Amino acid sequence: MVTDSSRDRRVTLAVVGLVLAVAAAVAILWFVAATGGSADTDPMRAVEWELDRVNDSFVAVVHVEGPRIPTERLRVTVDGVTRRVNWSNEPLAAGGRGVVRADRGSRVTLLWERTRVDLVVLARWTAE
Repeated sequence: MVTDSSRDRRVTLAVVGLVLAVAAAVAILWFVAATGGSADTDPMRAVEWELDRVNDSFVAVVHVEGPRIPTERLRVTVDGVTRRVNWSNEPLAAGGRGVVRADRGSRVTLLWERTRVDLVVLARWTAE
């Protein structure tokens, strides 16, 4: 036989469980929003980049203006293949550059690595 006190206890437990579930969902959403925001990309968007031809085989990705950039989080791809870049300084400041092999007509993409799996495209060029 179900008594009023056991029914009240079940209702109380259900309400407490619901409140905890909602609180956990809000906390998870807040964490995702806080860590997935644009804090890492906004400074990168303020940087102006250009691509200069060095010789027939190499181009330079040039930091024209903006804040200093840690080069360990920059990636350069040429025709979709990640290439090793020789950066002029660390962190990369205005006037700094990175030299990479790229033939004429190659598609050069500069990426910012927010996380290992989250890359942001900062600039794209066709090497002339």
